[in-house]
Amino acid sequence: KYILFLGRVHSKKGCDLLIQAWAHVFQNNPDWHLWIVGPDEEGWVATLQKQAYKLGLSHQILWTGLVLGDLKYAILQNANALILPSHQENFGIVVAEALACSVPVLISKAVNIWQEIANYQAGFVAPDTLEGTVELLHAWLNTPEMMKQKMRENARACFEQCFSMKHAIASLLAIFEKYGIHQ
Repeated sequence: KYILFLGRVHSKKGCDLLIQAWAHVFQNNPDWHLWIVGPDEEGWVATLQKQAYKLGLSHQILWTGLVLGDLKYAILQNANALILPSHQENFGIVVAEALACSVPVLISKAVNIWQEIANYQAGFVAPDTLEGTVELLHAWLNTPEMMKQKMRENARACFEQCFSMKHAIASLLAIFEKYGIHQ
């Protein structure tokens, strides 16, 4: 069982909050693991690993670095959930990728597509604070498996209705029509 952080390991992504929150929620739950998958552009992983060590979490966190292609999608498709407690995201491509793979998402309200996630019940949304990140993890841990399965279905529906290419084209054509732009 693992919850996946996938993306740049960067201070704006809230990884430090995630590790602290993990200690609050999963420290006594060794069956769960946190996978942190992505490049370390700031040299921040060493600091985060020290934080995890001090909190007694080293055995529960897997650090892979950058993963691409089929392996990236295999990791994503097999995750129980994706977490992104970011302090700022214009869109969050990884969130759309998770939804496309029917993976529920645990995101902060600083990810600008949080309302779609909430509306479709495709995951959980909370503030980009330690308390909010703890809330996300507690919500996931305490959700019955039947509801998690429904969230997986909702995740895919959210992707199809809000973020698929078909939806993007229809939205663009509607804008063209609204402003009288013809092909």
